[in-house]
Amino acid sequence: MANAANAPFVRHPPLLALFAPRPPPPFKPPMTSKSIPKISGVAAYTQQFAKYEEEEAREEEQRAAAAAKESEESKQPVRVFETMTERLERKKREKEEKHLKLLAEREKSWDPHNNANATKDPYKTLFVARLSYDLAEDDLRKEFEQFGRIRHVRLICDSNSGKSRGYAFIEFERSADLKEAYQHADGIKLNQRRILVDVERGRTVKTWKPRKLGGGLGKTRAVPVSSEPVNPLSSSSSAMQGSSRH
Repeated sequence: MANAANAPFVRHPPLLALFAPRPPPPFKPPMTSKSIPKISGVAAYTQQFAKYEEEEAREEEQRAAAAAKESEESKQPVRVFETMTERLERKKREKEEKHLKLLAEREKSWDPHNNANATKDPYKTLFVARLSYDLAEDDLRKEFEQFGRIRHVRLICDSNSGKSRGYAFIEFERSADLKEAYQHADGIKLNQRRILVDVERGRTVKTWKPRKLGGGLGKTRAVPVSSEPVNPLSSSSSAMQGSSRH
């Protein structure tokens, strides 16, 4: 019969050591208490705060005065440099202003109604542009006589060199012939160049300005003119039938 004396763990001391009680803790004397200082409020230090603020403001003023004095002594004129974009914009603006002044000077001396070299009847005059510089007045007369009898042909030339400037005015004897040339001569080829024809507007449209004064039709030829022109195809002042063409 098994008992405590012959139990299996009695025969094994390592197992028996696992069940042995721990030694008692060592004795330690009690800790001595320390005195804790009393905590008071901050009311006693408010006067010190005001004193620190005054000293700090005074030091800040001294630093600002010293910095201003140093900046004044070392101050040099500032050089302004343009970027490439600013330079291009400035040149473009100066060019536009110069061009506007030139147009204003030209406009003062431009008076189509007092032009001694103009044709007699503006309502029978056809404007022809984009001409070859080799064409002469006889060539234009020969080409446009197919539309009717011509009274006068004036090819505009440079006053200095005498060379053609590429446009002319052709005056017909009848308004019907002018209308015929206006409707069928636009875009025909003369000397390998397609020409442009239009009615004379300088003396027939009140607000008209030529291209040299910043006007003209140019690329806006397909857009209706804002101001209502006088009818250049007849001697009356009715609305122009072909205004939608411009």
